[in-house]
Amino acid sequence: MPAAGPNKIQLDELLNLLAGGQLALVPHHRAAQSLRLAYDRRQRTLGLSAWNPPPILAWTQWTTSLFVDLILSGHEPRLLLNEAQEHHLWRDIVAADPEASSLGSPDSLADLARSAFNLAATYNAHTQLRRTATNRDTRLFADWANTFLDRCKHQQYLSLSLLNEALTTHLRNQTLAAPPSLHLLGFLDLTPSQQNLLEALGNTQLHHHQLIASTPREALSTITLNERDELTLAARFLRQHLEQHPEHTVAVLLPNPSEDRTNLEATFREILSPELENIAADLSSTPWEFASGPPLPTLTLIADALDLARWATAPLPLSRISSLLLSPYLGNAEDRNAAAIFDARLLRRATLLRPELTLASLLTLASRRNTTAPSWLTSLHQLLATTDLTRPRTFAEWTELLRQILAAAGWPGDRSLTPLEFEATRAFDSLLDLLATLDFAGRRVPFATALTTLERQAAATSFQPPSTHAPIQILSPQEASGTLFDATLFLRCTDANFPAVARPNPLLSWPLQQSLRMPGTDPAITSAAALALTESLIAATSTLLFTSAAEDADGQLRPSPLLAQLNIQQHPPHDLIPTPPVEQPIAVEVTEDL
Repeated sequence: MPAAGPNKIQLDELLNLLAGGQLALVPHHRAAQSLRLAYDRRQRTLGLSAWNPPPILAWTQWTTSLFVDLILSGHEPRLLLNEAQEHHLWRDIVAADPEASSLGSPDSLADLARSAFNLAATYNAHTQLRRTATNRDTRLFADWANTFLDRCKHQQYLSLSLLNEALTTHLRNQTLAAPPSLHLLGFLDLTPSQQNLLEALGNTQLHHHQLIASTPREALSTITLNERDELTLAARFLRQHLEQHPEHTVAVLLPNPSEDRTNLEATFREILSPELENIAADLSSTPWEFASGPPLPTLTLIADALDLARWATAPLPLSRISSLLLSPYLGNAEDRNAAAIFDARLLRRATLLRPELTLASLLTLASRRNTTAPSWLTSLHQLLATTDLTRPRTFAEWTELLRQILAAAGWPGDRSLTPLEFEATRAFDSLLDLLATLDFAGRRVPFATALTTLERQAAATSFQPPSTHAPIQILSPQEASGTLFDATLFLRCTDANFPAVARPNPLLSWPLQQSLRMPGTDPAITSAAALALTESLIAATSTLLFTSAAEDADGQLRPSPLLAQLNIQQHPPHDLIPTPPVEQPIAVEVTEDL
């Protein structure tokens, strides 16, 4: 039965509930990970040497586990589609529609259609798309959605966006047992599909909690001259705070952390960890970590693997071939010495009308000029020469060939990998496993199709190594929900960033979105949600500092109006962080040479 409203709870109280076996749900994996760490620390403090993991799950972990239970009990025959499988299905539907060719690429339209369907399903509106369609785009999407639902029904697939609905049906049919009690933590605004599922739990005792700090709270704000000054101020604040409280955990919140990642890391290295300025420094154990990692192909290790796959069917630019030859992730130590000589004596002296070469052409050029090629080039060529890449195969078969290509090239090398590099190899291996799951549709495709699919999936995958539990956590405000921090810095608090601009979905009709109060239909709803989030952040930390810049490269900026609504006291930067002393030049002592 639903609870009257969230009650405030401190961390110790929550950990006691978990120790008693009470099941707790949080909005996302980041909060669950943080609370598991806090629980483990508590158990060690109590002198325990072993314990069961705490029963705390992210919402999607919980619903997926319930669906797995239904499969094991024989009550659910459907396949729960992963994101790659759903994209594959949407792409087939979009590509088969001749009207879609004028709107964009099949992949981009498939992504747009999937996000629109997920939004509609979240608001229990996926069955209303046809009757609410008001223009060409919404009618076209309604046709795609109907085709998607028909295929799922006939092939016994279940979209992840409809998982809440499926579990609700099982609960009402009593084919799924409800837990006796359930604790929800950090859910500021439940979606309609989540509300339906919770209502279907029947006699389950529901408890809504808001995690609060155990020490007095203080919220301050400041304005810096420009965005660069803002990052510098944040780094100096962090250094000062952690020098005084080395045991603390501090959150750095950004509206879009990926946009500021490069500048933020450069500033943090300069002020927090100057020893990491060296280009050869291992960044596996920085005193900060991002909740979301960079796209997988941005890692050199993964870029090399993808280039090897591309080289199987097409020429590569000379610059990329040179990068492969000099890569520490291919071949062995002897190969790398030979590759460096090969690159300098042959590749960089080659004069070509088109600055690109196939693998076979490169080896032919080397043979003509009596230059010895690295052994891994020969091994890779021998593998590809005996493989028919035009004959359609299953995705699983192409996945196995991709692994053989990497092995023939000696990837990821014979040297010891750093922790980040090791996790990157595991991430790429998982990506290949994900590619193999596309055999769910029973199709055979040429290698070029499998490679294109791999590249698209890699670009959509963020590299997230296991948490190092660094004292500085960099994340978005939404990712911080349901987590306690000793101090929090909220950067980029301008009126353009906070609250974030929400836009209506172009494939759903405006009347439908407005009637269901979907994101982007009412600025008041957006502002109220941002205000509630800010209040929860203030409650969950001892010190919260909001910063904003007075200007950026495009012109003047204004602080977020939410700060005025919260009556947050504003201070000049030098009141918060003392101005560092100006370094005095060292006088040059001149000694006359006698």
